[in-house]
Amino acid sequence: MKKILLCAALMLLWKLALAGEKEIVSQWRVAEIKVDGAGEEWAESVFYLEKEKLGFGVKNDSSVLYLLLKFDREIKRQAMSFGFTVWFDPTGKNKKTFGVRYPIGMSNFNGRAMPEARPVSEGESAPTPFGGAMLREVEILGPDKEDRNRFAAGSSFGIEAVAFDSPDELVCELKIPLRAASGRPYAINVQTGETLSLGFEMGEFDREKMRERINREGGGLGGRPGSGPPGGGLPRGDRPPGGFRGGLPPGAREPMPGGFKVWQRLHLASVSDQISTSPKNLDGIFVTLAAKEILLREALQQIVSQTKLQIVYSDALVKDVKVNCACKAVTVRVALRELLQPAALFYEVTSDGQIVIVKRDFKQ
Repeated sequence: MKKILLCAALMLLWKLALAGEKEIVSQWRVAEIKVDGAGEEWAESVFYLEKEKLGFGVKNDSSVLYLLLKFDREIKRQAMSFGFTVWFDPTGKNKKTFGVRYPIGMSNFNGRAMPEARPVSEGESAPTPFGGAMLREVEILGPDKEDRNRFAAGSSFGIEAVAFDSPDELVCELKIPLRAASGRPYAINVQTGETLSLGFEMGEFDREKMRERINREGGGLGGRPGSGPPGGGLPRGDRPPGGFRGGLPPGAREPMPGGFKVWQRLHLASVSDQISTSPKNLDGIFVTLAAKEILLREALQQIVSQTKLQIVYSDALVKDVKVNCACKAVTVRVALRELLQPAALFYEVTSDGQIVIVKRDFKQ
């Protein structure tokens, strides 16, 4: 009986914790988002976590989630040094099921060679030490606890991550598949219209990890064997009596704030939401079709499977009609136009949102 009451109490506390979380709603992608770190497509679409000093925005289409991260001046150095991880849990239970770490953080290289720093062009500033190296790789965590895979941040297996570092802030844009597919093995594993847990975890200074790293690399200052006393640090004669009681040593920076981990309830936008808003809103629904020659019937079915739209056509119209698909991440309106025009076909949208394929009337 006691075990039953304990389980019931824990379940109630868990529900209350989830109820206390603020649920945010993703915006449907209605225009192309260029993953470049500029953040120009995110005007008036950014949430702000006051305590954590973190700005973020979330958008999605039928196959991809887009995420904007804005680190202000106070925490961007911490993200560069100790890393920042975005966690996704499709079950909504705030578990670290699938994560994307970006920036990776200097402390997470764990003895691995850092990417070679890119030369700074004339007139270009490099406000953050190691910034270029920290932003050219992305790390995928999960789904198993020990799974860690690191790739080039530009575009790897469907995941893209690009950042823009300025003296005042660090802006990161990420593109992550919603579902795994051929060539895209890493994904959130969630459907549009569903609610999931979205977690933000800021790394922090880990004394134990730093001690292990110093011992592994030789124990001296700067990681070079023999460059300092055993155990690293300042020689005893260089330390003020009793340590730095008066504060930090001259020239030292203020200590970084502690790390944090915060969860949000995230509801993904869906195609049905866009259609219910306006049955003819085909400019706000995106599809991707492979660039190859296939039957028109197959191409239309691909649109249906990606968008859940209802497309009605007669077999007599599309039978044996082959089309060349070259529609990559375009709106349904553009895709239909590119597919139907060579076949002398057209489409009409009914009041209930159905797309009806008809023969083009050349007399009009």
